[in-house]
Amino acid sequence: ILNLNSLKEIWFDDNQFSEFPRILTELKNLEAISFFSNNLKEIDIRKEELPNLKYINLCYNDFKIFPTTLKHARQIERVIMWYNEVEEIPDDIYEFINLRELNLENNNLRSVPIELSKLQNLEKLILGQNYFTDQTISTLFEIKSLKELDLGDNEITKISIEIGSLDSLIRLNLSNNQ
Repeated sequence: ILNLNSLKEIWFDDNQFSEFPRILTELKNLEAISFFSNNLKEIDIRKEELPNLKYINLCYNDFKIFPTTLKHARQIERVIMWYNEVEEIPDDIYEFINLRELNLENNNLRSVPIELSKLQNLEKLILGQNYFTDQTISTLFEIKSLKELDLGDNEITKISIEIGSLDSLIRLNLSNNQ
């Protein structure tokens, strides 16, 4: 696999991987990785590894903790992690400086750290099917770059007038809340 110097995308969907293959970090031109439907619980990416990675799909795995080592892939733009068991968005999420899309649908999230509002490039935030309430989402109204916000299937009973500050918002999903 190390001879595949031109490789930009690699897909390991529907396998039984329980560990991230470290050999992938040697592929310097890799831009997209998918581990859809595996058994991953963590990913270890160190500084200077995967310098061109822009997209990672970790849906249907066994993550309970958000893989903060992804921040070392400095070009990461899209992190897709629906159907895991992630319980919190880490405080150091602000270090994902190029992040444009974060999809954490159907996890076990209950709150949003204030640091999420520091992501100046974040355009698409999918947080449906979690446990957010109207009290736990106020930080989201500070992410001025948001174009799409999905909070469907949560425990939201009302939306603050502060949502009006999201003047770039094109799509808002609040379906199936309380």
